[in-house]
Amino acid sequence: MNRKAKIIIISVFVAVLILLVYLVWAPGKNPSPGQNKNQSANYSLPGIDPGIKLPETAEEAQKQSNLSALALNFAEKYGSYSSQSGFQNLLDLKYMMTQEMTVKTDSYIMAASKNMDVNRYNGYSTKALSINILSENENQASLKVKTQRSEYQGNLSQPRVFYQDLLINFIKKDGAWKVHNAIWQ
Repeated sequence: MNRKAKIIIISVFVAVLILLVYLVWAPGKNPSPGQNKNQSANYSLPGIDPGIKLPETAEEAQKQSNLSALALNFAEKYGSYSSQSGFQNLLDLKYMMTQEMTVKTDSYIMAASKNMDVNRYNGYSTKALSINILSENENQASLKVKTQRSEYQGNLSQPRVFYQDLLINFIKKDGAWKVHNAIWQ
């Protein structure tokens, strides 16, 4: 084969290769049959409920994000304690609570302290798994936090694992969200 024929064959091969690469890497330029050029395709993402109301503004999204972070943090600390810590987890959360919630918490600590066996270890570890904003307005919000809890009684190597929801009601006091009520469900 002469040199001119080799150059022509290589040129044709390269042109075909470029055409194939273009066809593979540049799909979707034309609408599919029956689809208008101005019509967007209707896509749904797996795991996303199309009925969920998404925030309309960045400010609203930031507010929901802050409130969710508060609820997740509160749920994990509120549900994690041990007989050796003297309810320190609840005492540490008082800054996040309304006065009414603080009174309820103090009453709980007093009652539980009387019934606690200090010679036997008892503890809970709580991990927040997900959150759902049930309702929200300018001054009140209700959120449900799904948690995984581990109960330790005497034996630290074999906890009882269970799932429990925590319903948290927030109210806004002096421009800050405070926990007004927290109920294990």
